[in-house]
Parts: sequence; structure tokens; C-alpha cells
Amino acid sequence: MSAQQKKSVNPSDIANSFTGRKRVRRSFGKIKAAIEMPNLIEIQKNSYKAFLQAFIPAGERQMAGLQ
Repeated sequence: MSAQQKKSVNPSDIANSFTGRKRVRRSFGKIKAAIEMPNLIEIQKNSYKAFLQAFIPAGERQMAGLQ
């Protein structure tokens, strides 16, 4: 297909949907956070320490993690 045969696109056609109405743009950028974000690194570090049980004497360790 040559450049002369290509159909040009009217910019107003792009802004309209197939029903002929303009698209409604919604912005969700202003939604406030519902809860505060937890410190995920600290949660992971605490979980790993509990898994290792490194600071608990051998006789007091639970039968979990690496024990």
C-alpha cells in the first residue's frame, strides 16, 4: 500500500468512542492511602531471626525453624 493510498486518521475520531461520545477520563491519582505502609524489610528481618533462633539458648529453643 503506497503512502497516497493510506487513509488519514482524523484526531477527532480518536477522541470519540464507537458510540460517538467522548471518552470519560478518570483519575485515581488523588486517592488517599487507607493504611500506612509497614516497614517490610524490618518484618522480613524479624521473621528470619525467629527462624534462626540464634539468640535463644539451645535448651530453650522451640522445635521450629532450623532447630
